[in-house]
Amino acid sequence: MISKVTNGITSWLIRCEAIDEADRELYEYAVHSLWLNIAPIFLVLLLGGVMERIKEGLLLIIPFLAIRKYGGGFHAKKESTCLVSSSLLLALCVYLTGLLTYGIVLNSLVIVSIISLMVFSPIDTENRRLDAEEKKSYKFLTCVLVLIVAVVYLMLVMCHAYNYAVCIAIGIMLSAGVQVPCILRRIMKIEY
Repeated sequence: MISKVTNGITSWLIRCEAIDEADRELYEYAVHSLWLNIAPIFLVLLLGGVMERIKEGLLLIIPFLAIRKYGGGFHAKKESTCLVSSSLLLALCVYLTGLLTYGIVLNSLVIVSIISLMVFSPIDTENRRLDAEEKKSYKFLTCVLVLIVAVVYLMLVMCHAYNYAVCIAIGIMLSAGVQVPCILRRIMKIEY
């Protein structure tokens, strides 16, 4: 599905003479990357709208997208599997923004997630292997982003904005959670 949309948009740009046919592959990659970055936002807006939790959905997806970009994590092999599992996972997370409450358990899970992200990131995939230099810079960027998001979480807690702090916490835990299958593979030495 994503490939068809990407191809369709690129073909349209070529027909409109906005780009050259010679640059098709570059623009298909750019459109595909853009789609992968904005699709979760649209999905969370849709789910948040249905559950009347648009703000909460945005507050959890923004830290997730920022951290996942450099921290990495599990990727489904098929687009359909990715779409279904991502939709279900995001629906669960948006739902949890109204269910979870701030407290010691949430703080503990956030701390464990932060430590896990800082220790195990970046996670590369079979589709995108990172070289040593990329791993070093991605680890640094992941740690910086995680610390920034953690500071935002703490500021919300200090301002007694617990409902919004819970959303940020879910975004942090989701970022760490999508790494768990890859970490388990690494620990159990299972090849991709």
